[in-house]
Amino acid sequence: MVLATQNPIESYGTYPLPDAQLDRFLLKLSVGYPAFDDEVDILFTKGVSSPGLSSVVTAEEILELRRKAGLVYTDRSLGRYIVQIITSIRHHSDVLLGCSPRGSLSLFRASKVYALMKGRNFVIPDDIIYLAPYVLNHRITLTNEAKLQQKTPGMIVEEILNRIEIDLGDGRDRQARERQTGGRIQDRQGAGRDNSGEKRVLSWRK
Repeated sequence: MVLATQNPIESYGTYPLPDAQLDRFLLKLSVGYPAFDDEVDILFTKGVSSPGLSSVVTAEEILELRRKAGLVYTDRSLGRYIVQIITSIRHHSDVLLGCSPRGSLSLFRASKVYALMKGRNFVIPDDIIYLAPYVLNHRITLTNEAKLQQKTPGMIVEEILNRIEIDLGDGRDRQARERQTGGRIQDRQGAGRDNSGEKRVLSWRK
């Protein structure tokens, strides 16, 4: 895992990362300044002493979370929705260079993890809509004309999200998935069960 920071000022002597390298970052977040109360808290923590750091998760727990994220169900209709978003970005008149298939895959994987964080074992459209700007904005290169008009990648993504309708399909994707997984059923009203009635590891909370 690589975590990197980018300072918007004092960039002399540094160079922007090539598009191929930017594409390898899963998310880009704009942190900004801390909230007022948070900055006061900083004074009384960092300003008094340097607190020691301790691990909050073990390597085994990380591997288990990765395994659970892989079990989160994503309907094929939502996979089509993701690719629709990516394709619309590529063909947008203000976009010089759109997202690669790595962008589609990143949004697909991030949606699974976000659903798990929310206590669900299935992805919903709102997961994709929420994550799209964080996953896709830094993968988009605008035309010079769009830059002169002060447009941003975030505007393009927002426009496309507002325009594309979500087709949830007719349930055939789930039936195909059940056949591929040997009859194991992902029950959206509780923990998944296979044909033997044994509960699967991943469950969700309302």
